[in-house]
Amino acid sequence: MISRSLSTSEKFAALGTHAGMLGEFCQSLYPLLIPHADDFGRLQGDPFTVKYVCHPSSSRTIQEFSTALGSLHAVGLICWYTVGGKRYIQIQQFEPHQQGLHKRTHSIFPEIPGNRRTFPEFPSEEKKKGREEKGTEQKKKNGHDPLAPVVVTARSKRPIFQGQRFTVFDWMLDDLAKLLGNYTESFDLHQWFFDLDERARREDLVIPQRDHGAWLQAETLQEAQRRGLAIAVATGPSATGKLTQRMAALVAESRGKGS
Repeated sequence: MISRSLSTSEKFAALGTHAGMLGEFCQSLYPLLIPHADDFGRLQGDPFTVKYVCHPSSSRTIQEFSTALGSLHAVGLICWYTVGGKRYIQIQQFEPHQQGLHKRTHSIFPEIPGNRRTFPEFPSEEKKKGREEKGTEQKKKNGHDPLAPVVVTARSKRPIFQGQRFTVFDWMLDDLAKLLGNYTESFDLHQWFFDLDERARREDLVIPQRDHGAWLQAETLQEAQRRGLAIAVATGPSATGKLTQRMAALVAESRGKGS
């Protein structure tokens, strides 16, 4: 829920003064953070993830996203904090404007350091605890940990780009960031997705449905090499080398069918 009181919020208005030329951008970014937060008002806070998950259509740079998050923190709309070397966001005053929070249990994101509040849980939670623990133990006996896979699955299915010919999910973005390393920001993945999607449409490329994550990595790698970027890729008989060969084969296959 985004409350209409945001329109008259002093903190929201203060962004115009504090952020200067980025004031209106900050005001447009803030409401987009809220629906991407969990039931505790928390979400990943590194500028790269915020851009490509919360506002992928923005033409703003990663640095401008970083500056905007700093301004949102400074006026008190969010708390932008670090735990274990990773950045997170806590939406301030999140609870008063949300409904159904009595059903929340645990957040996958750490709390603000030093902030130890007690959050409401399910009604009659103690009565359900025995049944839930029994079910959890049974799943673990079957070789399934119910906690970690839920997080990964939910994240992997979140689309951050939907073009005419292919879709990019969160997990694909992570793979591309690992591939590009320090070149990730300057590469401008968002524009690259648009360009690649347009080329795929124009050339009628046949994109593999089951393995289009590897296809996307291969196309990105070739584009990085075309730009003269020194991207290190393992080769040879190792598993990584086999994956690289598979990626190249997928590109050749899609271009061959599209020609």
